[in-house]
Amino acid sequence: MELYADHHISAVGKLINARKIFFEAGGLSTSYLLSKNYSSVLPDYMIELAKMTEITDTASYPIPPPIELESSLDDFNEDTKIWFLEDACKTAFTLEDHAILTDILSKKGWIGLWDFHDPNVEFIHKKISNLRYGRKKAYDISQEIEIADFVILIDRPSHYNITYIAHEVMYRGAKGTAYLTEYPDITRISLRLSKRLTDEQIDFLRVDKLAKTMNGGGHKPASGAQLESTDEAVKRISSWAKKMKLSVNIVDLRNKP
Repeated sequence: MELYADHHISAVGKLINARKIFFEAGGLSTSYLLSKNYSSVLPDYMIELAKMTEITDTASYPIPPPIELESSLDDFNEDTKIWFLEDACKTAFTLEDHAILTDILSKKGWIGLWDFHDPNVEFIHKKISNLRYGRKKAYDISQEIEIADFVILIDRPSHYNITYIAHEVMYRGAKGTAYLTEYPDITRISLRLSKRLTDEQIDFLRVDKLAKTMNGGGHKPASGAQLESTDEAVKRISSWAKKMKLSVNIVDLRNKP
């Protein structure tokens, strides 16, 4: 490998075989690490994107996810710009979608998402609008969920906005959530701790350690993993939560209309 860049604390101690290494465990995003080292050859809009990933890559948003679509560039501040970028990425489901988005961002940066001369931009806006409409529905579901210390959410792809449901569940008092998305051959696992926890509580719970047991990793309060079996994922997460002396509620949304 020519270049290795990482900031996930779960990668501490791993053998890295690369000619050049940028590694700062628990530090800023990998994009930002790269921008610091290559700022002299990057355009300003790329450095702006890298700065935005300080928030998106660590799930440390200062404001809740928006449920309405901005009507013009005048409606944006720094926080809503970051959510617009996040939602554009969240709605890129195929390799073609990712290629289109990467092309726009690499040529023009964030502002390229409002260049309607590009025929793909209108489609991206439509997908973001649908995503945010789905958050309204997700809010109603989140209010019905019984709050425990740790809530495990299970859903299928493109059904409910499970990320938003997890956010609301923690806002209502859960210390953390695991949200599992079940694909035909794999289950993707996202692990989050509430922003209301103290540093001491986060250090005790550390979901990056749980993620490592499932071939994943990440940050102390925000990590990810994947397993072939949803049942196995639920079993491992439930067992971990009980060891941490956390009450657990498992919510299966897969067959909910």
